[in-house]
Amino acid sequence: RKLAAIANNLGKPAVASKLLAKARQGLRARRNDEAERLEIDYEEARALLLAGRPREAEQLAQEILSRVASKERTGPSPIRKVSCSLEPKALNLLGAIRSSLGKLAEAREAYARSLKLLKGAAPSLVEAGIHCNLGNLAMASGGLLEARHHYTAALRQLIGRNRLEKQVHLVGPIAETQALVERYQASHILVLPSLWDTSPITVVEAM
Repeated sequence: RKLAAIANNLGKPAVASKLLAKARQGLRARRNDEAERLEIDYEEARALLLAGRPREAEQLAQEILSRVASKERTGPSPIRKVSCSLEPKALNLLGAIRSSLGKLAEAREAYARSLKLLKGAAPSLVEAGIHCNLGNLAMASGGLLEARHHYTAALRQLIGRNRLEKQVHLVGPIAETQALVERYQASHILVLPSLWDTSPITVVEAM
């Protein structure tokens, strides 16, 4: 199952599905391992989305969330623990699925539910991903300020997760020209995270 997750991360859903089929075979000898079944189904839903089968992915994601809700109420402690960690990821996935289907309001709702579950939790890749997805939704509707808010929140999650608070400082937009000049003069390296630059301004700034 972990290898399938890696395959999904690499954008290879066909490979992930084959690995998940083998994982399911291994589960037949462990009939009561519902926690692992939930994780396998989650990766299967991801693979379906990546394979261009969002409606099947949506159905499976909804089924996972229904089972998670049931296990959180009545399941034994190990399953409840997995369910609590899986639910935000499943909601984030459901949001991505619904976004791909054009159900933008429903996608936003799923992302909001996921963030609510993670409130007060330690910084994580999951929460960073949710904020990125919300930023993408905002960009699609022209909400540039909202998008910037979510992308910044995603960066903060990554900074916190990697314990880089002392090394990385987000200064936000700098309106004053002199303040911007001082920032540049105090820097040794300029990183341009773009595929191309439409003008030589960045080159001048780097100099």
